[in-house]
Amino acid sequence: MLRSVSTRFAGLCILVLGIWGGIIPFVGPYFGYSLGPDVTWHWTMNRLYLDVLPGIAAVLGALMLIGSGPRPFGRFGATLALLGGAWFAVGPALSMIWQAGGAVGIGHGSSSLQGLEMLGFHTGLGVLVAALAAYALPGFLGVRAAPAQAPATSRQGEAGPVRRRGVMGRRGVHGPSPTV
Repeated sequence: MLRSVSTRFAGLCILVLGIWGGIIPFVGPYFGYSLGPDVTWHWTMNRLYLDVLPGIAAVLGALMLIGSGPRPFGRFGATLALLGGAWFAVGPALSMIWQAGGAVGIGHGSSSLQGLEMLGFHTGLGVLVAALAAYALPGFLGVRAAPAQAPATSRQGEAGPVRRRGVMGRRGVHGPSPTV
């Protein structure tokens, strides 16, 4: 129950961050916070590839997480949000493949604000989305804890020594501790 509630909360946070990432390039210039064109609601293919598509992936993944929790559909949503967050973070660097100098554009604020613009638009946003999605993802690979084994018993019915591997991989006998 607790994991389900916290998974849904992670989904809500991813939803807010995904909406932010998809819309900030278009409304950021209203308050002097922009990368690339300093015009509000200016559509470019670079904004589609670097902002809108990963924002859509994060929002869809978040909605799947909120709606289903830790079930397989929610795990798919967490994976989708994780991919969106990863693209937010690494997309600007990879954009140098299709555009010389990168497709992000320059920041329009002061030198300290330009660093915050890059964090708020891409790198920091992507890391937060990816971290929240990774939190919501456990169990996706189907890794389960081994069931606990009952201790070996001797002929009299009392618990006997159990053989386990030690730190260095050697077998040792670990039984009840001697009492003095």
